[in-house]
Amino acid sequence: MKKGFDTRIVSYEHIHSVTPEDFTRLVNAVDPQPGEVILDAMCGYGAVGKHITERVPKADVWYLDESEVQIQRAKDNISNAEATHFIVDTLPHDDSPMHFLIKL
Repeated sequence: MKKGFDTRIVSYEHIHSVTPEDFTRLVNAVDPQPGEVILDAMCGYGAVGKHITERVPKADVWYLDESEVQIQRAKDNISNAEATHFIVDTLPHDDSPMHFLIKL
């Protein structure tokens, strides 16, 4: 499963029935502001970050995924942002749940 998204192209909108309104609610909850730094961890094809930068083109979004294929898909998908960074890597994590989204 780890590399499953490299061999098939899927979108959240189709496999999870995510609507444009769902993305709007998520972006409203994050409430991005110009100049803020936002990490889109395990960004996949960049769907979430794309919606953030559509709202705030000056948001400094960092796209992180362990898959080079997914990062390339995100790069191809993101054209509306002024400050973007694409990183192929993983975050150190001890398999315990995350509790917070930290907005810097």
